[in-house]
This record gives sequence, C-alpha cells and structure tokens, in this order.
Amino acid sequence: SLNEVKETLSLGVPAESVVVTAIGKTNALVETAIEEGCLLVIDNYDEFNLIEKTASKLGKNARIGLRFAGFKTRERVIQSRFGFPIKDAFSLCRRVKESDRLNLEVFHAHIDKYDPEERAAAAFQMIEIIDKLADEGIAVSGIDLGGSILINYLEEEAQWQEYLRQLKASVMGEAPSFNQGEDSLGFRK
Repeated sequence: SLNEVKETLSLGVPAESVVVTAIGKTNALVETAIEEGCLLVIDNYDEFNLIEKTASKLGKNARIGLRFAGFKTRERVIQSRFGFPIKDAFSLCRRVKESDRLNLEVFHAHIDKYDPEERAAAAFQMIEIIDKLADEGIAVSGIDLGGSILINYLEEEAQWQEYLRQLKASVMGEAPSFNQGEDSLGFRK
C-alpha cells in the first residue's frame, strides 16, 4: 500500500531495495513508487498501462517486475489470481522492450503451495524463458518465487490470543489502537 511504501522509505530503507507487489495499485502508489525509484511488480494489463502512462507523465523510467502464473508441474498447472499467464511472457516482454519508460528487472511467481518441486518447476520455466529473451536482447536480472511461504511469526498460541485480546480492547475503546490507520481487522463494536 502507499502507506507501507512511505513508512518503509521514511525508516531509511533505500528505494532501490523496496519492491511493491500490492494488488490493485492506486495512482498515488504508482506515482510515489516511480518518483522514489521502487520496483513495481505488475499483475495485469490494467496495471501495466497505468504504470507506463504514469511514468510517461512523470518523465521518469519505472523499474518493473512481471508476475506470472500458470506454471506446469507433473501434477497440475499452478493457477493464481495474481499475475499474467506464463505463456504470455514473450509478448509481454517484447512490449516492455518497445516502451521508452519501462525497465524490466525481475520475473516474479506467485505460488499457492509450499511444495519445493513446484517452486523449482516455476523457477526453471522462468529461467528458460529468460535465457531465450536474452537472445532477443531482453535482459531480466532476477527471479522472485514470492507468495505462500509458510512463516511462523509467533512462538506460542498464547501470543496470538494476547494479540486478539488487545485488538478487541482497542476496537471497544478500552485501549489505544496499535494497527496502522486504526484498522480493526474486521472486528466491530
């Protein structure tokens, strides 16, 4: 979100290290990311057009990544509501190459499971495409296997229960809010 990008930058994180993967990117988020030099990961043609148009309007180049789905594995095709079909990678990259304002840096995959074989399949498919694109003079400097990596943020169930207790107390006005924008995360009075 725009607030996350602004907060990250205000904490001193260099813009070139910030990757914006938000879905439904707003005009303000796109403008800020381009102005600051953050990497924008594009999910769909609407975002592609918005980012290209905004970069042109600002007279700046946008650093971009392209998110893909539809990778084939032994068991299935990895579907996701995020990203372009991987079969469209060549035409999409050629369109980026024709743009005066888009600088392609990364291929990104959003994968819905923790299966290392599926992640490897996606990685190999992206690398194969990147190698072929290099023959056309289109450089992609990296891949990102984002999404759905299981992370355990808490050591004990009691920590989660305490968080929920504090959140409910803040929603009820019994304690100060501690979430950005006083977000109640679905809880109501």
